[in-house]
Amino acid sequence: MRSSDRRDELCADPTRLKQVIEMALRPRPRAGRSCMTCGHSTPVIHSHVLQPGERAFVMLGLVPNCKGRPLLVDRQVACRFPGQPFRLEPYDAFILRAGLQAGRLPNPGLTSSLSDLQAALPEAVAHMRQHMVQRQAVFAAEMQQRLQGTLADLERLQNEQVRQLEWRLEKQLEQVRRSRFERRSRVIRREFDEYRQWVEENLSTGTELYLISRDGNGKA
Repeated sequence: MRSSDRRDELCADPTRLKQVIEMALRPRPRAGRSCMTCGHSTPVIHSHVLQPGERAFVMLGLVPNCKGRPLLVDRQVACRFPGQPFRLEPYDAFILRAGLQAGRLPNPGLTSSLSDLQAALPEAVAHMRQHMVQRQAVFAAEMQQRLQGTLADLERLQNEQVRQLEWRLEKQLEQVRRSRFERRSRVIRREFDEYRQWVEENLSTGTELYLISRDGNGKA
């Protein structure tokens, strides 16, 4: 939940969670693209399937392109057993192990203290961030290689169109040929410059990465 001092805090209060869900589902006026979101809420699940004292934070890591659209999405779960450091577990494997399926996990309606989860959240986020920084570096190198290959293909295609233009105009009078060639070549350059800009914006990774967390704790 977003607290009064604008900090993200964990919350297991059924009443507050219900208010957030109802607010998220409330119809909103459309202005271009729209989406539904619970904002800065982080729901907490009490699971009897997890090991006693186990804490788990479901993390979603996003690596966007230069236009802010996600190129890489990675779901991991930061898990920690009592007295042990956090470790990352693949999301799908954790879902199976924890039995997180609709209709399979009862709601105990508890309002226990979340101070231990709140205190552990920064460490879990730091662990996931380190993982995503490493993934981002590898992914950015792969995308850069793909970007350079695409730009090289565009360069070859542009040169080929210019050669075809020269061939079509070679039998015309010199003055007419030069005028038409310059006019058409400007159009070709402008079109391919737009292609290159689009490719660079969509295939280049941004400098930021985004993390979203969801939390759960085992039955103590």
